[in-house]
Amino acid sequence: MLTREQAYEELKKHVRNENLLKHMLSVEAVMKGLADHLGEDREIWGLTGLLHDIDYEQTKDDFRQHSLIGAELLAGLGFPPEVIQAVKVHNYTHG
Repeated sequence: MLTREQAYEELKKHVRNENLLKHMLSVEAVMKGLADHLGEDREIWGLTGLLHDIDYEQTKDDFRQHSLIGAELLAGLGFPPEVIQAVKVHNYTHG
């Protein structure tokens, strides 16, 4: 699994829109807070929030593909199954 810094560099390869990057950074912060509150793994939850829309610019014209491509990308980068599943299903069309 990538470190947070490596994950952010990977994210910037796929996302150019500054507002989308800000959104993803905000979701990362919220997810870390939730993890702390719930006693979960802060790093895993934060990375999930940071990367949840990594495929958005690629899939914005075909919402059915959104999160599927992101999940595949994260699987290829060695992220654990719980991160891949969370990214996949944050798009309600995928469960």
